[in-house]
Amino acid sequence: MIRRRMFLVLSLALALAAGVSCTSGQVPSGIDVEGEVPPGNGVTEPPDGGAAPVDSAGLPADSGGAVPPDSAGGPAGDGGAVPPDSSGSLPSDSSGVPPDSSGVPKGGFGEGVVALLFCDPLPYATTTAVIGPNGGQLLVGDHVLTIPELALSDTVTITAEQMVGLVNSVRLSPEGLQFKVPAELTLSYKNCWNVDPAKRIAYTDERLRIIEPLASVDSSSSKRVKSPIDHFSRYAVAY
Repeated sequence: MIRRRMFLVLSLALALAAGVSCTSGQVPSGIDVEGEVPPGNGVTEPPDGGAAPVDSAGLPADSGGAVPPDSAGGPAGDGGAVPPDSSGSLPSDSSGVPPDSSGVPKGGFGEGVVALLFCDPLPYATTTAVIGPNGGQLLVGDHVLTIPELALSDTVTITAEQMVGLVNSVRLSPEGLQFKVPAELTLSYKNCWNVDPAKRIAYTDERLRIIEPLASVDSSSSKRVKSPIDHFSRYAVAY
């Protein structure tokens, strides 16, 4: 009987001890006191609506932001102005009228490419001669017009004028007269300023605008330049 009572007392004591342990405030491991699940328990935390991740370029992924600039500093594919070439220049077809084979701008007067030679003014002079198929020579001042044989099919009255001005210029008429064989015009520049470039004869209009520089032979020792011509007009010394 005594042993039985001792067993009951011991059982009661163990039961009381277990109850005290459950009410002591200790919480089984795996449960957070704030109601949060500790990491590593297999539950994924939902996103908090913060900033979206960025890609390697520093722009938000799928953000639809501005396209980064290309190497030229402008937006890639923006279709903007054509950049200059490596020389800093615009493309060649944006310049002025291209020159012809002689180096003179087409439709231009040759400024900067061929220029008329400045001279001390000469007095006006004129000479007239009748020249036919046998050819002949005409002198006006220090200038000479030589017409070869068979250059003319008929007899023609030809006038050569030495014009007054700051360039050595002659007018040959009748204007537009053409030759079957080129005539030769020799112009003097003894009264002209000394310049290094070779001299040449230029076909001009009445305002002394250069229409065409001619293939010429310059004799610096005699200060004369000569050139073949195929028609009558106005001609001047150029360089």
